[in-house]
Amino acid sequence: MQKERLDLILKTLQEKQTLTLKEIIALTKSSRDTARRDIVKLSENNLVDRNYGGISLPNTFKKLDNYLQRSDDFVNAKQELAKKAAIFAKQATQIYLDVSTTIEFMPQYLTNPSLFAVTNSLDIADQLVRHSKCKARILGGNLDAEKRCIVGTRPCLDLENYSFDYAFFKLCWYR
Repeated sequence: MQKERLDLILKTLQEKQTLTLKEIIALTKSSRDTARRDIVKLSENNLVDRNYGGISLPNTFKKLDNYLQRSDDFVNAKQELAKKAAIFAKQATQIYLDVSTTIEFMPQYLTNPSLFAVTNSLDIADQLVRHSKCKARILGGNLDAEKRCIVGTRPCLDLENYSFDYAFFKLCWYR
């Protein structure tokens, strides 16, 4: 039975390049513990690389779950981190907020109306408009729908026009 599950996982992985634990559970119709044992078995045989939340083919780019899938994970911890990070912005005049499902919670804690926040994240820009009194700007460039942000050389060049007191970047968790 395990062999069939492992074959199915590897076949699907060839098509998708990455699989999350949730996807493996759904694919194999197995329990979380069984899916984890399957991941360990594949990893021990160097057939996959383990990464945060799942697996990928060896020597491939470790693609993160898409933004919207990750946004509902660890909400309480993200809110606490965002609240603590926002303390640094209280006396700042300019900050940069990178694309991040954790940083997305920061705007609700940004209370300084004279603060100027810059981002390339669609979701963070939305949160700034909805929940913060600070002035905000979204960088221009090409839209990456999966990452939900503006990408390309233009946003990078635009950053040269600012002198940020603080820049808040995403956290990446790997196992």
